[in-house]
Amino acid sequence: MVTLPAGITTTATARVSDTTTASAHTLTVQCGNATANASFTVLTGTPAQGGLGGTQALSTAVMAAGGAMAALAAATGTFLLVRRARHNHP
Repeated sequence: MVTLPAGITTTATARVSDTTTASAHTLTVQCGNATANASFTVLTGTPAQGGLGGTQALSTAVMAAGGAMAALAAATGTFLLVRRARHNHP
């Protein structure tokens, strides 16, 4: 256990390789003469696909639904603007 003075906060980031064996592991961190250990378990399975778009590929149906919603929003906006313009100019 590493004890820090009151009011001091620190963080660390550990990266686990995607080729790491699925099992229990121990992470050891050394700062000066102090050492801290943390245990974690690597599980088997398919990793999530990160990045833009989430974890699943978009299907044609999802793309069509998104396009239809965008078109509906544009048509609604145009309708409301035309209605407002006609209402303001008798």
